[in-house]
Amino acid sequence: PVIQCCFHFIDSGKDVNLTFYSTNRIPVTLPIIIAITALCRLIIMQGKEMDALMLIGEAGAVLILSASAYIMSLKDKVSLEKKKEFADDKSPEL
Repeated sequence: PVIQCCFHFIDSGKDVNLTFYSTNRIPVTLPIIIAITALCRLIIMQGKEMDALMLIGEAGAVLILSASAYIMSLKDKVSLEKKKEFADDKSPEL
């Protein structure tokens, strides 16, 4: 499982680099989604032997990460709109 996690992070790092060089933007939501997936896998692997308080804590962490991924996606939409408005303001009017 540890080696598989390392491969996931290396693969996501590669995706982040490719996205950055093609769009000049760093995708922050991708590592957050990978962390959510890792936490969900951890919850499933621990199964019934997990303490209830630990399960609530990990579920809370998934909820916080989900909220942060949603907020970051909203921020991306707003920044793209601002970038478009800025480009429109800079263009010469005919």
